[in-house]
Amino acid sequence: MKTTGAFKKLGFFMLAMCLAVPSIYAQSPDKNSLPAPYEKGEFSPWAHGLRRFEIMALGSFPLLFMYVKEAHEIFRYANKGFSPEYSPWPFRPPNAIPFTKEEQWANFLAAGALSLFVASLDAIILWRLSLD
Repeated sequence: MKTTGAFKKLGFFMLAMCLAVPSIYAQSPDKNSLPAPYEKGEFSPWAHGLRRFEIMALGSFPLLFMYVKEAHEIFRYANKGFSPEYSPWPFRPPNAIPFTKEEQWANFLAAGALSLFVASLDAIILWRLSLD
């Protein structure tokens, strides 16, 4: 039973060494080792457009997923005759009936389609503005 104390001391010593050794060899970054900022013509316009499309699609997905899920909850609540077991989120009781796997996939796919639509709409608006 006395060996557990020795193992604790050894473990503490090993942890202290692992934390102390990297700080001994740490170096401050050299100004020449930092990456240079991107220049104006470094990327083509279609690459900028594709990156903007990606950012718009991935950035809008979480919000649209929340809105689609809430709209589905409200629709399901009205469709089931305003039964309390199907109440939407802020009013959901503890015995609420959860979404089925098919309903969850439908919410996910609808949010994905809407986020692609938002990103496409943004790309079209940006393209039209570049023509003027």
